[in-house]
Amino acid sequence: MGDEVNAMPRVSRRTFVQRLLNVSLVGTSAVAAWGVISPVWRYLTSPPKPELEAGFERVVVSSLKGLPAGEARAFQYAGLPYQVIHDRGAIYAVSAICTHKGCLVAWDRRRGELVCPCHGSAFDVNGNVKQGPAPRPLPSLKGRIIQDQIVVGGA
Repeated sequence: MGDEVNAMPRVSRRTFVQRLLNVSLVGTSAVAAWGVISPVWRYLTSPPKPELEAGFERVVVSSLKGLPAGEARAFQYAGLPYQVIHDRGAIYAVSAICTHKGCLVAWDRRRGELVCPCHGSAFDVNGNVKQGPAPRPLPSLKGRIIQDQIVVGGA
């Protein structure tokens, strides 16, 4: 009687290895499928991005005196976060959303570039990728100085 309680079906080595390979195949397939499904899911569930510039008014971000050369300031445009940078008399306005994983980039005055704190991507004042893993440049807006005001957007 005691033998019946503890009796476990014996599995051959071949059957065990086949089952192990099947489990590995299913796991690998699931990871590969997620790699395809995940970006598609993010695209389908993320809010639509408005066409920047078209139809949006100009936004006065700061006075020229309020943003000295070499400095940057965060602002919102069309409900999205941006950074405006005053670089030797030129004005640059770029998205503050890293194109890698969507973290918010910050201006590093010492380095003179926008830096993503999450994974180390770096962008120049035009939003071009200087250091990855970001796959694309940051979207930009037209920035200019009008009557001692830093203005972004519009036609």
